[in-house]
Amino acid sequence: MGIILLMPAIMSGLGTMLLFGPMIALIVAICGYRIHAELARLSGSSLFLWAFWIYTASVLLCFSVFGIFVGFAGFIIAWVLLFVAWWGFKKLEKR
Repeated sequence: MGIILLMPAIMSGLGTMLLFGPMIALIVAICGYRIHAELARLSGSSLFLWAFWIYTASVLLCFSVFGIFVGFAGFIIAWVLLFVAWWGFKKLEKR
């Protein structure tokens, strides 16, 4: 009986999540792209953009059943690329 009484509250929360979730994800993706593009421009290395695109593809793959393992592998590759990119940016800063 309690579940039936809570159903409108659950559905409204789910509807809100389905409405605002993709909008927030799109805003985060746009901001993330701008940040990585600026870092790539400043450092002269495209590794920042590669890391962003691999990370974005990995997030999308994690929503599929068969892509979960590929998605996690993509996360690791993206983090390694970011580490290498920041390492190179650190060396650039010392010059």
